[in-house]
Amino acid sequence: MYHSWEMNAPSVASILGELEDELLYALLDVSLDIDQALIVQTEGPVQIVGIRDVIRYEILYPVHSVNSSYRYLELRRKGLMLLQKQSGIGSMEYHKWGMSGWEGGWTITVPDSDRFGALLVELRNEEDRRRPGIKMGTDIRSATARLVQLADSFTLRGGTLSCAKPRRCFPGCSLIAFSVVASCR
Repeated sequence: MYHSWEMNAPSVASILGELEDELLYALLDVSLDIDQALIVQTEGPVQIVGIRDVIRYEILYPVHSVNSSYRYLELRRKGLMLLQKQSGIGSMEYHKWGMSGWEGGWTITVPDSDRFGALLVELRNEEDRRRPGIKMGTDIRSATARLVQLADSFTLRGGTLSCAKPRRCFPGCSLIAFSVVASCR
């Protein structure tokens, strides 16, 4: 059985390759916000803010100014419109809450989370294709942080390395921790 989105999948991938960087990253930016909201939320429409406190992609908001704020909001709106056009989201409505036009957020419905997930995977693949070194650098920093956390979970007791959390441990974990600690120094 084929879903209508499965037939359109090649067109989605071809569209992503043709998008300018600003629009691709705006699309990815709002998609990641929606994905996080879907993870936390159990049902109903999701809420995302117009302007994030932490900007993911510098190309969308290169300098802090009033014009950049409006530009960022407009790029995010275009990203949402493209998601809607590709059936990744259903309805979207902007709710202004402040004095400035950028102070607000969207209420968005996601009728088919599988379709949305497939679009998000395509977006991430296109991001990796356009910026291969960025992902690798992030993965290395993340892996290093996890190694340090693992090493911190072990303690030196009476000259032997033992696990500080023995119930969550597995056979041979002290050997792994020892090599991690030794290589980190």
